[in-house]
Amino acid sequence: MSSGTRAELVLVVFVSAILSTGCWERNQADSTAAAGAPIKPDKRLLDDRIRDSRVLQDSIGAVRLSVVATGIVLRPDTLRRWPDPGPQIVRDGHGRFFSTSASERGVVLVWDAAGRFDTTLGRLGSEPGAFSRGIQLFVGPENQLYVYGSGRWSIFDSSLKRMRTVSTVVGPNLARGSSTLLRDGSVLTGYNVTSERGHYFLRTALDGSVKSAIASVPAGAKASGRIRPFSGRQIAYSGGDYFWAAPMMGMGSGYMLEKWGIDGRLISSLRRNAKWFEQSLDEWPRNPETGRPPPFFPSITEDSTGLLFVSVTIPNADWRHIKDARERERVEGQLFDVRTEVIDPSGMRVIAATGPAPRSDSLNHGFVRRFPGTRLGYVRLRTADGRFAYEIVRYELRTITSTADAARPPG
Repeated sequence: MSSGTRAELVLVVFVSAILSTGCWERNQADSTAAAGAPIKPDKRLLDDRIRDSRVLQDSIGAVRLSVVATGIVLRPDTLRRWPDPGPQIVRDGHGRFFSTSASERGVVLVWDAAGRFDTTLGRLGSEPGAFSRGIQLFVGPENQLYVYGSGRWSIFDSSLKRMRTVSTVVGPNLARGSSTLLRDGSVLTGYNVTSERGHYFLRTALDGSVKSAIASVPAGAKASGRIRPFSGRQIAYSGGDYFWAAPMMGMGSGYMLEKWGIDGRLISSLRRNAKWFEQSLDEWPRNPETGRPPPFFPSITEDSTGLLFVSVTIPNADWRHIKDARERERVEGQLFDVRTEVIDPSGMRVIAATGPAPRSDSLNHGFVRRFPGTRLGYVRLRTADGRFAYEIVRYELRTITSTADAARPPG
């Protein structure tokens, strides 16, 4: 790995970059009322959330967060014997990786534990055994692979044999990072459910029938439409009876994380005060053609020890509105910085952080999701022929024991 690549990896974090400049623009359209007026957050609602939260202490400095290459890379084939890998990657308990494809829609790629291509599952279509364009991948507690697409679930056993197919009565609105498969086989989603249900999270069966609704929208907030700061939240779930949720955006100079029980209880609310996180509620949401977007949360994850890894994407001084989609795809990573923070909820501390990172050449990096949580991530790397490979990396924490350690760059 080159020094430039390593430096980039050190500063890029566990993120599932479902949001980008283009997604921000689409969100602006979604958040415009019928009369054309932009929807703003209800300040009273935000004040209540902030007042009831517990403030995290800043203990950054004693622990170093580093990104270590594993040597595993999911590569496109120069002879195009298999489809190019895509940005959604999960891993089962046997060490195999499963990814979407960037070059062939409706296909799941299977890779062995060393990152070598194995086989494909599915094809584009609506018949059984085929998937839609926007498939979602999950790994269940028994190492089954769950693929959602074309209005149904396809479940594969560890030998990759399709065990069953479940059609959805009312398809759940799933999004990478905002949806997860729970230990009991139900689906938890926090993506755009407020407009119909009046709750921020829904737990559904595979057929789409609602099992429970979690986190009701406060009285008056739904009617006013001022609910977006708490909708579309990213979810971190590691197999227990609770999950963590991050708001899509922050509240002033900081952000909040909420811990919810699967039974619907709000267990705790943590607030991270940070001067580097600046956002004016009075100016939210901003017109993408005239103003910078606020910081946003591509993803969070919880590892097997209970630590939270939180990623915040921040527009930097070079941010500008780019209308052309191809040009935006080419340079979007240069317009944002990424900061990762590691939080110890039990100790109420922020224990390590990176960034804000220098410009990266892509926002497309993320978690390798598995059941339960893991510290594996991936980063997208451009190949010599202009395509993309995905390097698997490991995020490690190391105690700083000397002045030399403190002065040494992470990595």
